[in-house]
Amino acid sequence: MARYSDFLKSFLKYCLSVIVGVILIITLYTIYLLWLQPPFYFPKPTGPYAVGTKTYHWIDKNRKEYFNEDPKHPNRELMVKIWYPAKGNLVEKPTTAYAPYKVNYFKKYKPLAWLLGFSRQIYSYGHTDASIVAGEERFPIILFSSGAGGFSDSNTAHCEYLASHGYVVVGASHSYESLIVQFPDGRIVLSKKDPETGSILERRKVTNYDLEIRIADMRFVLDQLEKLNADKASIFYQRLVVNNSGIFGQSLGGAVAAQLCRLDPRVKAGVNMDGSLFGPNATTSFDKPFMFIAAGETAKMFDGPMTQNDWKKFGIKSHAEEQLVRELYLDGYKQLAQAIGHDVYIFVVKNAGHIDFTDLALIKQASPLSQILIKSGLADKLGIIGRLGFGPINGIQITEITNIYLLAFFNQY
Repeated sequence: MARYSDFLKSFLKYCLSVIVGVILIITLYTIYLLWLQPPFYFPKPTGPYAVGTKTYHWIDKNRKEYFNEDPKHPNRELMVKIWYPAKGNLVEKPTTAYAPYKVNYFKKYKPLAWLLGFSRQIYSYGHTDASIVAGEERFPIILFSSGAGGFSDSNTAHCEYLASHGYVVVGASHSYESLIVQFPDGRIVLSKKDPETGSILERRKVTNYDLEIRIADMRFVLDQLEKLNADKASIFYQRLVVNNSGIFGQSLGGAVAAQLCRLDPRVKAGVNMDGSLFGPNATTSFDKPFMFIAAGETAKMFDGPMTQNDWKKFGIKSHAEEQLVRELYLDGYKQLAQAIGHDVYIFVVKNAGHIDFTDLALIKQASPLSQILIKSGLADKLGIIGRLGFGPINGIQITEITNIYLLAFFNQY
């Protein structure tokens, strides 16, 4: 009995030591995450120009706000961010805090996601309200449309890179569909997107309507850019070539890129980054250069028969619905490419995930804990990331790959 009692005491002492050790490790790592992490800097753009940014609040008085019945704000309102070639030189380490309103949102409403990705100070290169580069050179426009739940800053690394190479890049937050939009009067507008329920056809109908709103947003943005170009008080006075614009978009924004090429003569070329095709005549030719960049991890689902796990990710309930999903993605890419017939490219980036075509690829690289959770699959199981998620590719590498292809494409066309 005495021997058993001594063993029990030793065992409990050992368990207590393990518990205390684990608590100490968690405490120390939490302190590191909250206060001791060094800053994370976005990759330095490689172009000859420094990068300036300006933010605009534009109200489309010709459109009522579909998602909002506030009589004080009845019309469609957008927050628009512009990256442009600026005076001066790019510094080695940037000093502009990355998307503060987004970071604050995560800190307040999604503390676990904030702790994993945004607790570290993150800096990008765009300098707010910098003077545009001197001279009379006029710059072509590249529009950016984010994925569902994204916002104007979602692809800051790509926008800064293109601006450093002589483009004026314009991103719009699609109010009530973007994750969060903050207006100058302090109003915070969160996404009103409903959970993805119902059949594929029902969800497609909703997405097609969202697409129409986004297209109207981007065409309105082009109209406003024409006004800026004609406004003597604007820093962009006679510096923009609006009728020689391009567009790139991620996820749903990729579908916007294709449709805007189809509908607006001012847009001459577009890029879809891992976005399914939506909208009427989605695979009908528009006779303009176009590029698809697909995520290898997403594309793998379409190599053969889809698994039950794949069905779950896409909300598929039958083989007929599976076929509809296939028609919107790689099969749709190929059909549209055949319809256009020339100057169309389809690339699949091995080991890249759907979200790796956003700044979150860099954010995941900034957090060792995030990388562990992503590689282990726990991030997906805990609901920290979206249904399609990240791939195993290094976040800095996929950002560089995407930047190189975007620049080569827009320089060509």
